Amino acid sequence: MRKETTDMFTTALFDLDGTLLRMTNEDFFDIMLASYRRMFADLMPVDNIREVFFKVIGEVINHMSERTNEQVFYDGFARYCGQENIAEFRRRLLDYYKNDYGELRAATHPNAEMIEAVRLLKEKGFTLVMATNPVFPDEGVAQRVSWAGLSLDEFDYVTSFAEDRYAKPHVEFFYDILKKLGRDVSECLYVGNDRYEDMAATGTGITTWLIDGYVRTRPDRNFDHSYRGRPKAFLQFVRELPPVR
Repeated sequence: MRKETTDMFTTALFDLDGTLLRMTNEDFFDIMLASYRRMFADLMPVDNIREVFFKVIGEVINHMSERTNEQVFYDGFARYCGQENIAEFRRRLLDYYKNDYGELRAATHPNAEMIEAVRLLKEKGFTLVMATNPVFPDEGVAQRVSWAGLSLDEFDYVTSFAEDRYAKPHVEFFYDILKKLGRDVSECLYVGNDRYEDMAATGTGITTWLIDGYVRTRPDRNFDHSYRGRPKAFLQFVRELPPVR
């Protein structure tokens, strides 16, 4: 599927990991979970930390309650470390983001063409959204954006672990952003590398661009996309977009 009418775009929403920031989730999580094992060995069983971690993240992604994603996250980990230890769990986790999270940078690389595309869209008057999945503490987002060669100051809206109640691939995640910005789906372009989480935006009517290079798929849970190509092709697409009127 290919959308030909692009003169109405006013807003570009970007996934971060694997899209603006070149990385493989497997390498990234291997490093992070090794740190979790060290940090929490005295608070909770860590032999199955990968299973626990992804189970809790799954709960954050799939809940449809009035709780924020942050509340669901800590409620989930409280089942494993105990409610009496959750304050200490949180303190250590936030200390990790402040002091040691930078070790994950070794599993990532910036992409010059995506940096140029973001800045060109900004010059053309687009509203830019950092639409990373808000399922991890916000303290890590600014760092990962900086590893991508960008700054959160370049974005007009950033999804929030502490404030948001939805996550990809649920369409409510995308609708919630558009509601906050006062945008119609016809005005928006969503750019991501995940055929399940990111391309779920097609379910709202948002035009989507699948970035090749670090494409993530699921065996039976992939969505269609409007455009597909490597960062070089996306940059050329951006160059051809008219400025926002």
